[in-house]
Amino acid sequence: MKSKTSSFNRTLITSLWKRFWPLYMAYFAIWVIVLPLQIGNRLAWNLRNLATNSTAAAERYATVGQLILNDGISGGTIMSIFFCILVAMAVYSYLYNARSVSMMCALPIKREKVFLSQFIAGLSMMLLINVAVFLITLAVGSAYGSEAGFDSAYLWQWLGIVCLENVFFFGFASLCASFTGNIIVLPLVYFVLNFTVWGVKEMIAAIMSLFSYGYAGNSSSVADCFSPAVRIMDSNGLDAVTMSDSAAAVVSGYTFKHWGMLLIYAAVGIVFALLAMCFVKRRRMESAGDVVALRPLKPIFKYCMTGGAALVMGLLLYSSSGLSSATVKDFSIMICYMLIGAFIGYFASEMMMQKTLRVFGAKWLGFGISCAAIAVLMFCLRCDVFGYEKYVPEASEIESVYLGGGTVNSNLADPENISSVLELHKSLIDHKSSYVNAQTQSSAWSYNLRIDYVMKDGKLVRRDYEITESAHTNDIEKLQELANSKEAVLSRKKLDYPVTPATILAGQINYFDKATKQYVTIQIPSDQMYELYTNCIKADISELTLGRVWYITDDSYLNRVFDCTINFDVQQKAEKQRKDENTRYYGQNFSTTLTLDAKRTYQWIEDHYHLDLTTMGESKKLQGESVKIGEPDIYQNGTTTSATNMTVMADAAITPQPSSETHLTGDTEAIG
Repeated sequence: MKSKTSSFNRTLITSLWKRFWPLYMAYFAIWVIVLPLQIGNRLAWNLRNLATNSTAAAERYATVGQLILNDGISGGTIMSIFFCILVAMAVYSYLYNARSVSMMCALPIKREKVFLSQFIAGLSMMLLINVAVFLITLAVGSAYGSEAGFDSAYLWQWLGIVCLENVFFFGFASLCASFTGNIIVLPLVYFVLNFTVWGVKEMIAAIMSLFSYGYAGNSSSVADCFSPAVRIMDSNGLDAVTMSDSAAAVVSGYTFKHWGMLLIYAAVGIVFALLAMCFVKRRRMESAGDVVALRPLKPIFKYCMTGGAALVMGLLLYSSSGLSSATVKDFSIMICYMLIGAFIGYFASEMMMQKTLRVFGAKWLGFGISCAAIAVLMFCLRCDVFGYEKYVPEASEIESVYLGGGTVNSNLADPENISSVLELHKSLIDHKSSYVNAQTQSSAWSYNLRIDYVMKDGKLVRRDYEITESAHTNDIEKLQELANSKEAVLSRKKLDYPVTPATILAGQINYFDKATKQYVTIQIPSDQMYELYTNCIKADISELTLGRVWYITDDSYLNRVFDCTINFDVQQKAEKQRKDENTRYYGQNFSTTLTLDAKRTYQWIEDHYHLDLTTMGESKKLQGESVKIGEPDIYQNGTTTSATNMTVMADAAITPQPSSETHLTGDTEAIG
């Protein structure tokens, strides 16, 4: 009777299941703890603490779905990364032992059939366990019911996410197994390749931040696509579903939005498995025990290890030496450190592949070429051969510009202001040597400036510069002029919510009291703060007598700025509000420092509160005198007209910090 042809061997599959059942049971046990038990505890808590209104119930139930999906995204990625390589080490273990591989090749089974049987045995058991965990969690959730917040749709999404992750990572582990000949090297290669692109990108970014003037990092996630573990876990893959009949943006559920990405990764995993099968079919089985089993991949392995070691050792030795400047001396030291790393990586790879320590004979030519390539690339970076440092966009291509740094952040779209930013940018480039040299002075005052060009084609061009006072350029004056332009001041002081007596909360005037030599807080009623803001502050800001900034606290600042800050919160209630719904507010913080030029605001404070205000220079002098004569700490024993005492530091940045439900805005009137 004619025998049938099969693409896999059932006996081999069942044999592998029986041999490595403890590994699969560990995978199953961890998932039972992570998913069914955790979800059961959460549902039980929901039942014990029933929500008192529909909004709170919707949010509480949404957290159950969010928990399940996060278990699939983050938990599934971590589980797949580790267990896929462990399973691959188990089912492909015969490839790393000369006796086992000889026995398998002597069987009347084609190599590709053996490989497919092993691949199916490894992947299918993980997929079956996923289904078992799904059914257990479904039973647990059904026992508690929908009133506890259980929705099986989230569980189906979890199953799909985890299974697709299994397919990719096991396919990739199979590919790594096909070209490695040592079972210890397999997991090392697997983990390194999983994070190679992301790691190389981060190390190159670190080197560029040291030696490429103006480098501001790369926020693009394109390179992260080639490091799937990083891409999946950092993808922010959940979309919140809000209640359609509520204006308060109440989250009632979540959906996973990156199915396309996972399907592509799963397809790539299948391609990796097919490539692995082709490699195994043509693999020299006597290479069992070698680090790299495929001869064409040996030089790739060697030079990749050389370059990787150069980057890692270079950055490690450079940072441990306490160096951080971009001087020629430090640059030369960095190259020396990288060449040391290249030496270690090159000859360590040779030792691993040759299985001997005697590799220093005729292997110097390749090492010399590697060193030359590293030195040339570093000198190209230093000399800006690629034009990164000198690049300045054309004004006609720019939609808007963001100037940021500390709490002074401005958005500029006026063509005249954009031209001024470009002039400042070119001046910073021209004064590169002055700033680089000034950074070596530990006592030098500096200000970090970020320039973001939003281009008309949607691209973002970002640069970071450190403006140092000791460089003796007029760039600080140019920056201060830009930051005090009308467009910049209005953009900093703009409030996105309407200001009315009903929306103003926590109005305060904080000032340094000359008589007591302490800081005092005065609580301002909402109607008075509304009057002050509407009739005085807005007008003074419009005339640029209020809201200005000083990057250097010279006499102009000390004699023209009062040690007095005005601030308040604006909170707006959601337009639609159900009777059983919790109150929701959205708001901002407004803060400004009083100047002598702000006549309206100053006069209003004088008329209503008769405060004896001091300038920053006078305040600084009085504080110095208090310290000399040993008076009590002005920040601990200040008086206030209410129960609250607020500390205000003169000549320092006051930065409102955003909370989860409140958006803050404002700026600092003194920088430096």
